[in-house]
Amino acid sequence: MPSVLQDAFVLLKEVVLKIVNRFIIAAVILLTGFIMGRIAFNLSKRILSEIKLDILVRSYTGIKLSMEETISNIIKYSIYFVALLFSVSQLGIENLTFNVIATGVLILIIISVILAVRDFFPNLLAGLFIRSKRDFKPGNLVRTENAMGRLVSVDLVETKIEVKSGEFLYLPNSFVLRGIVRVKRRREKKDN
Repeated sequence: MPSVLQDAFVLLKEVVLKIVNRFIIAAVILLTGFIMGRIAFNLSKRILSEIKLDILVRSYTGIKLSMEETISNIIKYSIYFVALLFSVSQLGIENLTFNVIATGVLILIIISVILAVRDFFPNLLAGLFIRSKRDFKPGNLVRTENAMGRLVSVDLVETKIEVKSGEFLYLPNSFVLRGIVRVKRRREKKDN
C-alpha cells in the first residue's frame, strides 16, 4: 500500500512540475515578447523620426497623420501578438480555444481600426468638397461659433484659421461643411 501512495505522489509531483514549468516558460515568453515589443517600438519610432516620415507623408499627400507612431505601434503589437501565440502554444491550449482567442483579438483589432478612422473619411470627403468651392479661399475672413479669423489653409482633413491673437485654430473639415464656419468674403479694393 505505501508503494501505491508513493507512486501516486511521485506521479502527482511530476504532473504539477510539468504544468508549473509550462506556465513559467509561457510567462517568460510573454514577458520577453512585451519587452522586445517595447524596444522595437522605441527603435522604430526613433528611426522613422530620423527620416522625418510624418513630414514626408504630409508633404506628398497633404494629410496630417502620425505615420511614425502608427507604424511603430503596428510593429509593437505584432510582436506582442506573436509572443502571445508562442506563449499559448507553450501552454498546450487546443486549436479550438486558440481559434476563439485569435478570433476575439481579430475582432478587437477591426473595431479599433473602425473607431480610429471613423472621423477621417468624413473629414477627407468634406475637405475635397471644400477645396472645390470657390468662395472658401485663403485670406477670407471666417467666423465660427466661438471665434473669428483669417482662413490660412484647407487641408484634406482640417481647416486652419488664424484668429486675432495670432493663434491658429484647426477645425475638422466636417465641421466646416456642416456650416459651423461662415465665410465673409474679402472686399476687393477698386482701382482709381
